[in-house]
Amino acid sequence: MGKKIFAVVAGLIVNALAVAIIETIGHTIIPPPDGFDRILEMTREQQAELFSGLSVGSLLFNIVGWAVGPFLGALVAAKIMPEYWKNSSFVIGVVVALLVLLMTFQLPHPTWMVVVGLIVPVPMAYLGGKLLGKDE
Repeated sequence: MGKKIFAVVAGLIVNALAVAIIETIGHTIIPPPDGFDRILEMTREQQAELFSGLSVGSLLFNIVGWAVGPFLGALVAAKIMPEYWKNSSFVIGVVVALLVLLMTFQLPHPTWMVVVGLIVPVPMAYLGGKLLGKDE
């Protein structure tokens, strides 16, 4: 039981690191607009206005992070516990999808981004886990 929990926690940590790195690269390539560092202090209307000014390219880095993060996280979990890959991949994918949902409640995202962010993590985690997982 402890090894299963460790596999999932390690996968979630790898996911978080991957998402952070990809989003940082995105912000380096396509800098966010002025005032973005104070977005949590803004009203919902001000946040929506700021988000509407973001380029699709900058938003795509988030989507890539939400895809690559669960993939790598599930890959790591499957490496640690190959016979448990389906469950750990599912948990990692669902947790990431829930975190995406939580983020969209905190900050207004375009609808297409919310939909993609909720759909992508689970299948990407499944693919990552399947690479190193062993079926019973």
